[in-house]
Amino acid sequence: MKRLNKNELMQINGGAISASFINALSRAASTLLNLGQIVGTTIRRFFSKKYC
Repeated sequence: MKRLNKNELMQINGGAISASFINALSRAASTLLNLGQIVGTTIRRFFSKKYC
């Protein structure tokens, strides 16, 4: 395996969006939606005084 010099290292560009990054974004969005649903349900139950 060839060692790269400093100039060659500076010319390396990052890759495209990876599948793990897309998966992390989708899980974050799903978590935010679930959190919003929980908060909305809690507010609705608080004002309607119905817990069952």
